[in-house]
Amino acid sequence: MEHASFIIASYVLTFGSIAAYAAWVVRRGRAMALPRDARGDAVDLTPRTDGAGVPARRRRRWAPMVVVALALVAGGVVVTKFLTSAIDYYCNVDEIGVRDGCDGDRRIRVQGIVRKDTLEKKDGTTAFTLEWNGKSIGVSYLGDPGGVFQECIPVVAHGRLDGAGFDSDRIEVKHTNEYEEKNKSRFDEANEEAAACSVSEG
Repeated sequence: MEHASFIIASYVLTFGSIAAYAAWVVRRGRAMALPRDARGDAVDLTPRTDGAGVPARRRRRWAPMVVVALALVAGGVVVTKFLTSAIDYYCNVDEIGVRDGCDGDRRIRVQGIVRKDTLEKKDGTTAFTLEWNGKSIGVSYLGDPGGVFQECIPVVAHGRLDGAGFDSDRIEVKHTNEYEEKNKSRFDEANEEAAACSVSEG
């Protein structure tokens, strides 16, 4: 999965950058904490223990550490959200509940053929049935897919499983040429299923 590889690389790069920044902040904080003379050179003010008294304990500067901790937490939250939102598994209807990644409450993309005589629009919602290789699932989409959306065509619905159905927030009817080239086998299957639906409808 080249998409997942890109995400993992982004994850590593992000935390690498945060770690480098954290190290710089700590070094900078220590350098700024040292007193300097008129020429800018560091002055050694280590207390002498000659009996005049116990040397005062140098106070630790917490500000740089707090900044580093907050940066790490924020970076972790951003990367986690990016990972969970970016990975949308691509599943055919017959793979739902069977293939790893095609179940649960994660976002997925479901490919199928819009079954004839199932398209219904009511109260601003478009409902239809997607089928693939003998399996089917009901889809609910808030709005009108528009464009060339119709029965007996292959589409990809983005969303989440909702019980025995699928709650979609995006419907794809056409793809870029590059995407179709990378997923040629899927589109060949989709065209065969669509042709079978059209023949059945006729």
